[in-house]
Amino acid sequence: MNSMIKLGISVNMFDGYEMLEMNLRFVKPFATHLSIVYQEVSNNGLVFNDKIKDVIKHLKAEKLVDTLVLYKPDDGASLQENECEKRNIGLRLAKEHGCTHFITMDADELYLPNLFEQVIEDKGEKDVYFSRIRTYYKYPEVFYDEDPKFLVPFITKIRDKEYNGSNPRKHLLDATRILPYETSTILKGVMHHFSYIRTLDFYSKFNSGTNYKNAQRYYNVLKEAYSNFSSIKSKALVLKNWSHVEEVETDYTSTIAKLLNEYDWDGAKGIYTKRSLRQSLR
Repeated sequence: MNSMIKLGISVNMFDGYEMLEMNLRFVKPFATHLSIVYQEVSNNGLVFNDKIKDVIKHLKAEKLVDTLVLYKPDDGASLQENECEKRNIGLRLAKEHGCTHFITMDADELYLPNLFEQVIEDKGEKDVYFSRIRTYYKYPEVFYDEDPKFLVPFITKIRDKEYNGSNPRKHLLDATRILPYETSTILKGVMHHFSYIRTLDFYSKFNSGTNYKNAQRYYNVLKEAYSNFSSIKSKALVLKNWSHVEEVETDYTSTIAKLLNEYDWDGAKGIYTKRSLRQSLR
């Protein structure tokens, strides 16, 4: 990023990678080292599909990833412990490559340059930089903003601590992705979360996460609502905090749809891939 910030980025991947190539193309220029820690079997034994191997090969060929690690869950560990260990593998790789700061992100998350620029301007002095979250529902033009109290850790200073699922409760967030901190700030802008952009498999979203048992009981009603959703600015039924369902008002934005104009859906790989220059000129 600059001479004072050497950024390690690690992608936690099992499913939800439809938009991953685009996500990586935005974050890779800021990374000193970028890893993907992926699974072929989820932490609760779900086998997704064999497309993940093709996606991994494609991303490596496009030089969008420096290190690939296949993670095999520890059957004797809890779901949260396995999730933390995946993030710690990425953190250790960042340390090995001399990084001073770190991002752990999931495959369905996008961070645009404006967030990085704010951290660079601040010289990376805070222990952690938080972002608010904008979630996309079924279509890349449709979104709803999460509760502003719910934050995602964006860039974190690397210390001697690792992820252990402990949440200091200063903010509402995913406990598997927060390290101990003292100083923090909330950045202007959002993390774009493609949580409900599931071209391949809607089922896996609710049956592979750390809190999947809470989500399973709502799966049928969520899938039906998702299938029937067709109108922008109408209400969507979503899972909140992995604990309950809630109707939310959706809105329209062309931001992500415009970015995707440079990409084509590759059904064989199960991912949106960037068009070549010759294809773009047609």
